[in-house]
Amino acid sequence: MFNVGEYVLCVRGGVWKVIDVNGNEYHLQKHESEEIITIPVSDTKEIVRGVSSKEKILDVIKRVGFITTIKAPNDKIRKEFYEDALNEFDEIEWVKVIKSVYLRQQDGRLMEGELEHADKAKNYFHGEISVVLGIPMGEVEGYISSAVSDDGW
Repeated sequence: MFNVGEYVLCVRGGVWKVIDVNGNEYHLQKHESEEIITIPVSDTKEIVRGVSSKEKILDVIKRVGFITTIKAPNDKIRKEFYEDALNEFDEIEWVKVIKSVYLRQQDGRLMEGELEHADKAKNYFHGEISVVLGIPMGEVEGYISSAVSDDGW
């Protein structure tokens, strides 16, 4: 069970703050938004997990340059790999999707819907970073770029 003030990841997208627990319902507010939803406490499929620790987030950011991209023999399998990675609700998997789409975009090889997968991964990953490190969402990408470029390599 989650408590008021905690942040959680939801299947419907992004990071949400528990603003109230009323009986058998969570009232959640989307991070950096006025959107509020109500979810039954018993709905174990919508709320995936709480946000990661600061230590884990900082570790993933340090490792961004070393995380591999997703390789697939064709677009259909690539789409499946992206969806599987997103459904893991894991920071490393989100970085794989983001990096893969970015590099494919740089090469001019994007398939239809690929940017949407990257946007979804960014929404989760950047949302966690924003909440855990207290950085506005709009500044997270710059923070990651700076941290990766300052890693001494």
